[in-house]
Amino acid sequence: MSTVPRQNLTQALIREAGSKLDRDDLQRLVRLYETILANTDDFVYIFDPQGRFIYANARLLKVWAKSLDQIVGKTCYELGYPEWHADMHMREILQIVRDKTPIRNEVFYTGDSGISGQYDYIFKPVLNTAGEVEMVVGTTRDVTAAARAHAHTTFLAHLSQLLSVVSDEAEINRIALGELGRFLGAQRALCLQVLPGGQQFRVLPDWRTGDQRPFAGDYPISYLGSSALITALGSETLAIADVRADPRTAPAAHTYLPLGIASFAFAPFTHEGRWVASIGVICDQPRPWLDDQKILLENVAARVWPLVERARVETALQSANAQLADRATHLEAIVQQRTHKLSDIIAELEAFSYSISHDLRAPLRSMIGFSDILLEEYAPRLDTEAADFLKRIGRAGRRMDRLIQDVLNFSRLSSSEIVLSPVPTDALLRDVIRSYPNLQANRVAITLQPGLPSVLANEGLLTQCIANLLENAVKFVPADRPAQIHVWAQSENGRTKLCFQDNGIGIPEHSLGRIFDIFQRVGRDTEGTGIGLAIVRRATEKMGGTVGVQSQPGHGSLFWLDLESAPQTERPALTSAA
Repeated sequence: MSTVPRQNLTQALIREAGSKLDRDDLQRLVRLYETILANTDDFVYIFDPQGRFIYANARLLKVWAKSLDQIVGKTCYELGYPEWHADMHMREILQIVRDKTPIRNEVFYTGDSGISGQYDYIFKPVLNTAGEVEMVVGTTRDVTAAARAHAHTTFLAHLSQLLSVVSDEAEINRIALGELGRFLGAQRALCLQVLPGGQQFRVLPDWRTGDQRPFAGDYPISYLGSSALITALGSETLAIADVRADPRTAPAAHTYLPLGIASFAFAPFTHEGRWVASIGVICDQPRPWLDDQKILLENVAARVWPLVERARVETALQSANAQLADRATHLEAIVQQRTHKLSDIIAELEAFSYSISHDLRAPLRSMIGFSDILLEEYAPRLDTEAADFLKRIGRAGRRMDRLIQDVLNFSRLSSSEIVLSPVPTDALLRDVIRSYPNLQANRVAITLQPGLPSVLANEGLLTQCIANLLENAVKFVPADRPAQIHVWAQSENGRTKLCFQDNGIGIPEHSLGRIFDIFQRVGRDTEGTGIGLAIVRRATEKMGGTVGVQSQPGHGSLFWLDLESAPQTERPALTSAA
């Protein structure tokens, strides 16, 4: 080091340390400072009040490729600074000498590789004992990496904000590629999608400058280049600084350059290990790609492609919903049309039922009445065979009348609307037993469980069910034994099973599965129309319940109705309905 800068540094240190240190200590302190300054990455330098260098640390001397002796006493002009740069520093030094206050500033530069950078620096005055500026100490720090990181973070935040309010795939693609291309100073930005099967890729509508032709469309995967290049595109962030120089692209450079592709960088998006898409930029001139630019591309791909896929799913869902709505509208129209037709059919059936009830039953009643009159008034004149014929006519007429009435009752169950309410089964059973002649005590013994519970039912339909079950129990008891019926109930889990046990002929096993179908009878030699149990099942189902049977020939039958329980009311105990 020359004498001037060492003396100046020593004087400065003396002023800082005062008189507490001797000269040897100060010399050691100076060497320590010089060692520290030689190993820092910052540029450290000292000007005299006239703007001439009197010191520069090893880091700055290396950049200049000069020794300390070569720069001492020289100005920025003499060291080859650009004129604007030297003018700026000279103005700043003169301002510090005048105002005795520090100045902080920044300067931008372009390196040998064409990559721009940024320096932040600060100039501080060093005053002598008279209070005048003796030296100007400066430090400069290369903040390029920090500035780029901040710029990239700001860009990603801005891009995310722009895309947060967009749900259309084309708009997502347009915004993302445009922002990316402009930020990286590219001539084209595009998104490649690998199509199912991996043999084709699709270029989504790209962003481009000038009058370049678009690349959008579907292409064979081989159009991307060599197999090595395709593998790299799908597995890593690929950056080619010069397609003519990189061995992966040099053989096909003659096809790249006419398309305006001199360099490019792409980041892949993968899902479950499968290459799905890549997002990147293309430049028409060779350029280097920095690591932070590759990381930026990876972040953009990770943000943008999931949004594209989500937009596609939402679009498909909207289309499906629209088709579903159209289909629903169409089906609703069909349902309305068929409902109208069904209403017309029901009206016709009701008219037909009315006709059956009145027009068909009227001749039957006449036939039954005349046959009864003949038997009563002309019996002495009739021989045995004629009397038997009239009795058969009466029985057949009455059977036909019951059949017509049962068919009408069954058909009304299909179209009638019912209201359910709590029905006390104990009281209802008593009323039914009192109302039906076949159930009187002189003909049958009916035992009721005390305190039968209430059920949620329709009283009219439940009356039909109970009456049919009781009359069947009496009807199918052999003539050589008295009819006995036991009625009880089982309640569990909000349901009540009302059971009817008889001592009748029983039902063969092969008939149990169809006993509740219309026009099904246990035997041809028994009375009945074959509709009673069908009415029981239809009525029970209308009330939200089920009906069932257990039986063996010769051992009677157990029928039950399973209905929803209702709040029970207390009833007087009854052990016999005799």
